[in-house]
Amino acid sequence: MAFEYVNGENGDILDILDRRDSHTIKNHFIANYQRRDLKKVETVTIDMNAGYVNVIQEVFPQAKIIIDRFHLVQLISRAMNMTRVRVMNSLRTSNGKI
Repeated sequence: MAFEYVNGENGDILDILDRRDSHTIKNHFIANYQRRDLKKVETVTIDMNAGYVNVIQEVFPQAKIIIDRFHLVQLISRAMNMTRVRVMNSLRTSNGKI
């Protein structure tokens, strides 16, 4: 899978990396940007891949990490659906009727 990063203000794709492992991401930013510029980054929005958190804290030490809305809503929807199914199953009678 690829890793892409975009400008949060205008939505422009800044680059797409062919891999999304922490080593590749870290090396890309260190090789292509000045340390002082990386320290200026205020926020980074990510999906919930736990591996991204460590890289972001290391590469962008001043940045606050934000979980993107799509993945947050997806997580909440899955949890709600699992709860709905569990409740529905607990209400079933022995003959399969609710």
